[in-house]
Amino acid sequence: KEFRGDMRLHLGVGDLFIIAGQSNAAGCARDSAFDAPDLRVHLYRNRRKWDLACHPMNESTDAADGEGNTENGNSGTSPYLSFAKRYSDAAGYPVGLIMTAAGGSPMKRWDPDQKADLYRAMFSKIGECGGEAAAVLWYQGCSDTDTMEQALHYEKSFIRMVQELRKAMGTVIPVFTFQLNRYADGKLDHAWGIVRDV
Repeated sequence: KEFRGDMRLHLGVGDLFIIAGQSNAAGCARDSAFDAPDLRVHLYRNRRKWDLACHPMNESTDAADGEGNTENGNSGTSPYLSFAKRYSDAAGYPVGLIMTAAGGSPMKRWDPDQKADLYRAMFSKIGECGGEAAAVLWYQGCSDTDTMEQALHYEKSFIRMVQELRKAMGTVIPVFTFQLNRYADGKLDHAWGIVRDV
């Protein structure tokens, strides 16, 4: 017993990135992805434990709670493991990813003046990981193209979320937004265009 020591595995020191948004952020690709894990990239999973980052990144096995960004089904592949590996190549140090995205989530679940359950869950995870991060990687908006009313309120809600997050974190954290893909020849064209412009 006197010779035994406790061990901590998968320690990383580097930049933390918050993955937020809906299915495209959570990872919904169902095709094969040749995107192997990398010892420099770790992921704070829904089970509230750090792990070597690998796909699927937003799976909910042994999730710590039933709220927040846990999915009803298994997610697929995500663009963020590849991003983290490339970032680590450029920066020369490890990367940590904090998964907070949830498939199908509308902006009201992220807006502090509305339902905001995902906003609170995101902020809780940030706190559990030390309260600081290099940036937020935001990919969301599809669910806000269902009606013109949602699309027209999207900009104010998004700006409010960013402002409140920065105020709560005490820093002007960068928020990188990924524009929605094109959507044409459908009944939601105009609403989709509004959210894309934002």
